[in-house]
Amino acid sequence: MSTSVLERPSLAQPVVTGLPCEERKVSAPDAPANWICRMVLKSYISSLHFCLSELGWVPQRILEVGSGDGTMLSYVAQTFMNAEVVGVEFDADKVALAKERNCCRIEFMELSDAETLPFESDSFDLVISHGFLGHSPLPRYWTKEMARVTAEGLIISTPMPWGYQWLQKLPGAKKAKLLGAPVFSPEVQPIAVQQVKNWVERAGLNVETLTMPLPYSMMMARKPQH
Repeated sequence: MSTSVLERPSLAQPVVTGLPCEERKVSAPDAPANWICRMVLKSYISSLHFCLSELGWVPQRILEVGSGDGTMLSYVAQTFMNAEVVGVEFDADKVALAKERNCCRIEFMELSDAETLPFESDSFDLVISHGFLGHSPLPRYWTKEMARVTAEGLIISTPMPWGYQWLQKLPGAKKAKLLGAPVFSPEVQPIAVQQVKNWVERAGLNVETLTMPLPYSMMMARKPQH
């Protein structure tokens, strides 16, 4: 594959929307005007890029659980241009928006009331998740499901309690957004880093990379190879 994980798009490059499917492009998130948004976005994308560069393999099938409007998945899809890319989301409106604004080579699916991920075990080389566990009433269960469907590893980010408490005190924090969604929301339940790490390890993976792009934690975990 010619595309390297070190070749990332500029943060200032916007997502292209409203164009015929053939002309749409996956790209990095737009650089926002709010200073906290810029700070959070720069830190988050830097951590994501680091985790991707530490994978040690080139994924051919990628899944995002809780893909929202598809912004994060589009960024990852540009990094791995030859991969098959799928996003699953429980919110039908977000699925519709993701299909409208992102490249047609990315498949977006609505999960609705699904109790499991609709894929066989070891179906994807890489499974990613941005903030999904903080929105789920069953975060440990869905961590186990994500571990089940990956053959290689996971990249998971979750909001941290102390990161939320500290960053919310800054001016403009209430307007902060990341990857199309508010950073601070009453619907989000922050989760301690050690708790997420325990869930991942109990699901059979080894955490190899851990970063703290405030107010989130992000970890890359790998399945043991036998």
